[in-house]
Amino acid sequence: MKTTPAQWHIDWLTEQAPSSPLKEQALEHLLRTGMWSPKLEAYRYFPITPILSQSYDLEVEACRECGEGEVLVIENGVLQTKPQGIEVQCTPTDMLAQNHFDPSYYIGHLLAPQAIKMRIDNDTQLAIVHRVNENEILCPYRICLEVAEGVKVTIDERFESSSAYDSLLLYGIDLDLKARSTAVWVSEKVMQEDDSKIIASHYASVAKEATLELHTFDFGDSRVLGLWLIELMEESRLDADHLLMGSGSGTRGNVVQIVHKAPDAVTEQNAKAILAQKAKGIFDGLIRVEHSGKGAVTHQNSKTILLGNEAFMVSKPQLEIYIDELEASHGSTTGEIDEAQLFYLQSRGISRAEAKKMLIFAFVQEMIERVDDEAIAKRIEAVFEKLFEEMSL
Repeated sequence: MKTTPAQWHIDWLTEQAPSSPLKEQALEHLLRTGMWSPKLEAYRYFPITPILSQSYDLEVEACRECGEGEVLVIENGVLQTKPQGIEVQCTPTDMLAQNHFDPSYYIGHLLAPQAIKMRIDNDTQLAIVHRVNENEILCPYRICLEVAEGVKVTIDERFESSSAYDSLLLYGIDLDLKARSTAVWVSEKVMQEDDSKIIASHYASVAKEATLELHTFDFGDSRVLGLWLIELMEESRLDADHLLMGSGSGTRGNVVQIVHKAPDAVTEQNAKAILAQKAKGIFDGLIRVEHSGKGAVTHQNSKTILLGNEAFMVSKPQLEIYIDELEASHGSTTGEIDEAQLFYLQSRGISRAEAKKMLIFAFVQEMIERVDDEAIAKRIEAVFEKLFEEMSL
């Protein structure tokens, strides 16, 4: 069926969603947040109006009988293969954030008939591949991932680039980390102008003494926005790194809200961006320490290199603090490549183009090296190098 998001309303979403207590909760929360709008803070700098005005074929079949393989593959919103050794169920979701800031989080829950649900009971590596290869379709689906107490999982999530003109991928992951568990989540989005647009709205609950390492890599000239709500409990830890390389006239970035809900939680968040031509980048990060977050440690930093006069960066690191007993800092810098550094390298016989490349690679290398899995880090480094070489600077 053809549908235009600009025409959606609560009654229509109610008709699409099978009745259940959780769907009713999602509707209630959507009424609180309001429908999609460029006036919402999360979408103020992202071109949401053209996306809402586009007409799509709505694809809502998230699950079907599928075979086993090495990775979990979702193509055009439909589960194709599931990884061996991990139980995958297609079931109505039972996990819903009660205070997400993003309406697309609740819209996605309402439109997805079932969730792709997994529970991780042993240390493992989970590879997830997303594909969209049809034009003018809208693919809504949710992934629910529960990590058992004391277990470590590496989530290797990537998006395979293929032409999907005027399509929209509306998906998200609900991650439930139990006490003393660890998740290393690497999300690699390499999307070009003729690939599908992506709005990815996520929620992560990090329980007592659990750790979430989040590494996001966004490269290309398409329109991609990641929206994250991460809640930290007692003595939990979040290490979040975001690396963005934008080119052409694309807009991409991350809107992240991190909430310290219990004592002695730690957040380290770093964002870096490289923008060329007419690209626009977004880093909108808010760390909120509630009255119950005594002893919090939070550090947040954003750095951007602009490679052209028409490139544009929105950098908004923010702290919202309701207690006195904590350690906190944040900062942001945006500018061009340091001419003094370029001059120094050129004085050693290095061409200006090669010197620029060396400085940019040094700028991003730190972010890639923070990925402990060597195979994943090498793959991301190779992708970055290839795309950087293709950029006309």
